[in-house]
Amino acid sequence: MLGDAPVITGADYERGERPPSRGPVVAQAADACPVPARRAGEVTR
Repeated sequence: MLGDAPVITGADYERGERPPSRGPVVAQAADACPVPARRAGEVTR
């Protein structure tokens, strides 16, 4: 699937080139590990 799409570099993007279409966005895959949430540490002074 990714091999079918042309490569667009940052310089290409600045010139206005965009991918031919937006691919599907997977928010949560069944077989993927969850991304841990970032937690702020305690602030002490």
